Amino acid sequence: SAGETVTSVRVVDNQVLVPVTVKQGGQAIRLELVLDTGATRTALHESVASRLPIDLRSAANAQAELADGRVVRSKVVRVDAVTVGPYAHTSMDVELIAYSGSAGMHDGLLGMDFLRKHRYQIDMEHELIRWF
Repeated sequence: SAGETVTSVRVVDNQVLVPVTVKQGGQAIRLELVLDTGATRTALHESVASRLPIDLRSAANAQAELADGRVVRSKVVRVDAVTVGPYAHTSMDVELIAYSGSAGMHDGLLGMDFLRKHRYQIDMEHELIRWF
C-alpha cells in the first residue's frame, strides 16, 4: 500500500528487537525493546531509565509479571514520548522493572499499550515490521 512504512528490527532467538526512542525532559535515548504481545504495558529496565531525567520518587509502585510467570516489583512513570517507526505516543506511562535475564540483550519490552493501536506485520525473514 502507498502508506506502508517499514522498520528494521533484529530477530535474535525468535525475539523481535525493535528500535524505540524514549524522550523525557528534553533528552532522548534510543533503545531496543522486545516486541511482546503478552505484556500489557511497555516496560523499561531501571538501568536504562537512569539515563533519562525521571523522578523515581514520584513514581507509582506496581507489579509486573514476566514472561516466565515471575512477579517483580515495578514502578510506573510517565515519559514525554515513546516513538516506534512512524508512530510517536506522547505522555505515555511506562513500567520500570528491575533487570533480570541475560545481560545486555535488550532494554525492556514493547507492550500492547503501544502495539494494539497500530496495524503491523512482522516479517521475520527480512527482519522488518511493516506498518499499515
